[in-house]
Parts: sequence; C-alpha cells; structure tokens
Amino acid sequence: MESLSDTQLESVPAEVDLDTVFCSLTCKLTPDHVCGTDGVTYINDCHLLFSKCQNLQLEKAYHGDCVTSTNGINLNVLEVGVSVIDSPVTAEKCNSMCERVYDPVCGSNGITYANLCLLEYAECRNPNVKVFGPGKCPPNMQAARTANSPTINYNGESCIPQPCPYTYAPVCGSDGQTHDNLCLFANARCQHQTLTVIHEGECDVDTQITCETMTCPTFTECKEQVEADKTVVAYCADVCSPDRCSEREDCELVDSDCYTAPCSPIAMCIPKVQEG
Repeated sequence: MESLSDTQLESVPAEVDLDTVFCSLTCKLTPDHVCGTDGVTYINDCHLLFSKCQNLQLEKAYHGDCVTSTNGINLNVLEVGVSVIDSPVTAEKCNSMCERVYDPVCGSNGITYANLCLLEYAECRNPNVKVFGPGKCPPNMQAARTANSPTINYNGESCIPQPCPYTYAPVCGSDGQTHDNLCLFANARCQHQTLTVIHEGECDVDTQITCETMTCPTFTECKEQVEADKTVVAYCADVCSPDRCSEREDCELVDSDCYTAPCSPIAMCIPKVQEG
C-alpha cells in the first residue's frame, strides 16, 4: 500500500482512531528515504507513517537521509513539549534493501517486522531492538517504546529481555529447540511463559518430547507424528487463527519445501483481492 497523503489523512472521519489507521498500513520496500523527527531515516513515507503507530508525535523532518555530524550526532533537533533534545543516531550505514518476503518476526520493542532483514535494519538504527521471537507479536503484548524502559508486559506479567553473552552452554527447551544458553532461554520464556528446560545440552534424537510437554509459539498448535520405529515426534504446526493476519489479508496454509520430517504447511497472510 502506498503512503497516506496529507489530503487522505484529513479525510479520515474524526471518530476513527488515527493510531489504528497508522498501525494497519502495509508498506512497500521501495527506497525513497525520509528523515523523521526522531532522528531515524525511514525507507519511505509509508514506513514513517507506520512508526506513528507507536509514536503519534513523530513527523517527517525532511526528504532524504537524516544528516549527521562527524561525531554521529543527528543535526536534526527533536522538540518534545517545552524541552529540546538532540537525537543521537548511529553513524553506521544501515542496509535498508530487504527482499519482499513475508516471514514475520517479533521485535523486543513489541513491533512485528515483515522479515528478519527489516528487524536487523531497525536494530542497526536502534541497538536496543532485538529479536523477541518468530512470528507476529502476540496481540496482548505491550512494549515500552523507550530505550530506558524495555519492559514487556505479556499476559499481565512484566518481562525484560536481556542482552545475552555469546557463551555456548546449550539447554533443550520444551519447544523442542536448542537454546544456546540459559540467558537466551529466559528471553524465549519471556514470550512463552510455560516454556521449561527438558535437559541440559542440545536437543537430539534421544530427547522425548510429546504434545503433553511441547510448548508451541503463538499461531501454532502441537501435532504428533508416529515414525516407522514407533517413536512419536511432536512438532508445532502453523494454524490460520483469527488474529494471525490483518483485516485486509486472508490466511492460507501453503505447502513448504523442507528437508527434515515432519514437514507441515506454512501459514501465509495474502492481501485480499480488491474488487472493482
């Protein structure tokens, strides 16, 4: 969807929540950089408007990349109420050229990114943004939008994803996944609070996981497959639940190509065909 023009925004009825309008935008990846008043360079106008979903004070400062000084400080001034602050931005050149692939990833800021590349672009602009988990962010997940308060409220409980060391001390989780260390396991549990440690070390062929012990992420359900040797393999399969896609999309289960069993269809959000 193209970005909303000022005329279009003015035509939105007063009773419509603008926050909802911005949050429902689906943006193209066509690069036409604009600088926001938060000191962030956005891929195009539409992506800036989508960010207003989380910050209604955000406006377009000017067309093009945000200008930085030699010390990496943004020359654009962000005015908040009566105070004026300089918005620091990274001097690193961030790659905004991402493929148009829809493979949603939830960020630690509570924002769902269309794919990992876009999340990494956001992380490049703001190192506080980390991967929170695969798939869309849960509907009832509310994240603080400031770097000083990265607390996530999920199901009424507070959880703070932490930066983790690169230490490899793996544990096998009840999601059937090997987590590189307990810190990363704790971050995963922040999203799936019923997640438990099955055993220390990597998950392997001897790890017995059934649907009674399996913890599946949002928008999936546990299924079991009986192998030729009578062993039971539990796995999480995508489902087209009502909250998975937006009102402008239909959910379809698409056959996937995989090299390990079991292999289940992948849920895809397909834009609805516009009639007329």
